[in-house]
Amino acid sequence: PCFGVRLLASARGSLRPLHYATEERLLVQALGRSRCVVIPPRHTFNGLYPYPVHHPYDKNSMVDLEDVDDRMWPLFKENVRGSVCYLKPGEALFVPRYHFLHVESLEEENASLSFSFGSGARARSPEQAGVIVSRSLEERLVSTEQIKERDVKFWLGVIRDGEELEWCNLDTVPGYRRVVMAQMVRDAIEEAGEDDSDDEGDGDGDGDGDGDEKDDSDQPEEGVCLGRGRWRSFLERMLDRRLESTPWLTPRDPLLLKDTPKLLEDTRTEWERKYPEFFRKKLQREGWNVPDAVSTVPIPGVNI
Repeated sequence: PCFGVRLLASARGSLRPLHYATEERLLVQALGRSRCVVIPPRHTFNGLYPYPVHHPYDKNSMVDLEDVDDRMWPLFKENVRGSVCYLKPGEALFVPRYHFLHVESLEEENASLSFSFGSGARARSPEQAGVIVSRSLEERLVSTEQIKERDVKFWLGVIRDGEELEWCNLDTVPGYRRVVMAQMVRDAIEEAGEDDSDDEGDGDGDGDGDGDEKDDSDQPEEGVCLGRGRWRSFLERMLDRRLESTPWLTPRDPLLLKDTPKLLEDTRTEWERKYPEFFRKKLQREGWNVPDAVSTVPIPGVNI
């Protein structure tokens, strides 16, 4: 079922940076043209470097598709591949859940409708498993295990290296819970891989195990990170250049809701409050770029 519709309006050059959604989407172009880049989720930890779940930019990639920094995101150009399409009025693009989408507006005026759908009874695809498991682990460590957001990477690193016994005291309840948490993380990664193996079958869809062998030589390695004994390699990719503070996200960023607004003192006089044109002239004399007032009342000889 459709459970959401958004109207997206933009001007030429506007961007909706690389992002994904947890629901399926249908993007319908109503006005103008758009360039859309779609990248499958198997590249999530193979070059797209998504923001952490609890970051203000959750579901967005840290990679700037318009100006990729090879030193900061070394796996992107080496591994990531996607599809490009151009939408004209009346055309639509279906974007499966967890697929990354980058949209650029190409006309002076652009408008589109974005429909959100539930996946219904459709099973997840194996390439979606990595991002689903990572989101689940990040959310659980904070909400259930009561780990602070800034410490999520540290504890996942401890679990990756198998060092939880060095950091936890089993004689205490919190220490015991941390060890249980570590095993929970490993089990979640291994079980997700087993589920995907069952869903894939033999590749020919008849479930008899005699299907033709699939050629995975051109597939990214994201799929091999889930399954029995693969929790270490999955956590390695999941933590690579992620779950860290972002120094460019300054205290003045509007997305930080705890930011204190900057207030300017009202220096208007009583006459300037009563007659705004006096204040307008004052600002112009002080060098401010203030446009002249335009009357909306028809005045003969002035504006008609």
